[in-house]
Amino acid sequence: DDDGEFLQLCIARVAPSVHLGCQLHRAGTARKIGQFYIMLLDCMCCTFSCLQMPFEVGEEILFRPNGQVVEGIVVDVGWYRTLIRSFEREMYVIPNAVFSKNTVLNVTRKNREWRLYEMLCVRVQDVHKVNAIIQDIRRIVRNDSRIINKLHRRVFLDKISLDDVKIYISFYCEASNRDAFMAIKQDLLLAFVDCVERNGAKLAQPRTVLEMDQETMLQTRLGLGLLPGPGGSGVGFTGSRNNGSNIPITVQVVDSVDVTATAVPVGGNGSSSSSSNGSGGGSKSSSTKSSSNSSSGGG
Repeated sequence: DDDGEFLQLCIARVAPSVHLGCQLHRAGTARKIGQFYIMLLDCMCCTFSCLQMPFEVGEEILFRPNGQVVEGIVVDVGWYRTLIRSFEREMYVIPNAVFSKNTVLNVTRKNREWRLYEMLCVRVQDVHKVNAIIQDIRRIVRNDSRIINKLHRRVFLDKISLDDVKIYISFYCEASNRDAFMAIKQDLLLAFVDCVERNGAKLAQPRTVLEMDQETMLQTRLGLGLLPGPGGSGVGFTGSRNNGSNIPITVQVVDSVDVTATAVPVGGNGSSSSSSNGSGGGSKSSSTKSSSNSSSGGG
C-alpha cells in the first residue's frame, strides 16, 4: 500500500511537467514549421522574381511595404532576401516574400520618358497678365527639342484663389537618367520664371492673415506688449516683441478685423525693440520696416 501511494504521488508530481514539456515541444515544432514556411516562401518568390525579372542589380526601384516608402538601388538579389541601398546610403534588407505582396515601381525602365509636372503660382493682381505668360510658356514648350511631341503638352490656367493664380504645366522630356532630367527641368523652370518677369508679373508669396475682433485684438496687444501706431489710434498699431528664439515677431493691424504677422530677422546690432523706444528716428525706421515686411505678404 505504501509503495502504491508513493507511486501515485510521483505520477501526480511528474505528470504536469510532462504535459508542459509536450506543449513546449509542440510549440517549438510549430515555430520551426513556421520558419521553414517563411524560408520556403522567400525561395519561391526569389524563383518567380528570377523568372519574371521585375528588377535587376543596379536598377532603381520604389515600393511601399506597410506604408513605408522604400526607394533605392538594387545591390544584390539572394535566395531569401534582396539588398537595396537608399539615396541616403542606408542598406535595406528586404525578404523576398515582401515583393509578392506589394507593387514595385522600376524607375530605371522609364524608356527615357520623364514627366515634368509643376504648378506655377502668380500674384492675384497680375491675373490679367496670365494669358501672355501662358502663350510664352507654350512657345517654349513647342520649340524645345528635348520635350517629347507625341505625348501631351499642357499649359493652362488651372485655378484662381485669393492668394494666387495657378498655371498648370505638364509635359514629358526625353532624358537618359534622373540627372539629365533634372538638368532639363532646371533650364525650363528658369525659362518659365523669365516669362513671368518679362510680362511684368511676379510669383506669388505665401501669406498668413489672422482675423479677430476688437476685443481679441486688444487682448493680443496687451499680451504682446505692443505700442500704438504712429497715428495714436486704438485700432491700428505696429510693434515687436522677442519671442525667446532671437527672432522678433512684428504684428501690424490692417483694419479692425485683419491682422498680418511677419517674422522679422534681428538687426546687426541685436536690437529687436527699437519701435518701443518712441524717440526720434529709431521708432520711425522700425515702423517703416515692419509695415513694408508685412505688406509684402510674408507669413
